[in-house]
Amino acid sequence: MCFALNAQANNSKEEYKCLLETTTGSQIGFYNWKRNQVKSKSQLLVAKKIKSDKKNAYIKDVIECVPLNEDFSSADAKRIDKATVR
Repeated sequence: MCFALNAQANNSKEEYKCLLETTTGSQIGFYNWKRNQVKSKSQLLVAKKIKSDKKNAYIKDVIECVPLNEDFSSADAKRIDKATVR
């Protein structure tokens, strides 16, 4: 029974925010993924097009992804997150 509950928790979708390094600079992206797929989904973001303030940009690297209600670990990511409009 506990296994079934854990499996359900891993399969439920959760909102995440990711610090992205793009061709136009660093920015935060927002995603809705299953908890057990965060690592694989974040790796698939590289080379994808994303809207930026300046123009369309491409994701060069995913620095960090955390649940929406949690803080990033780096000070730079926290600063960018605080300035990001939701």
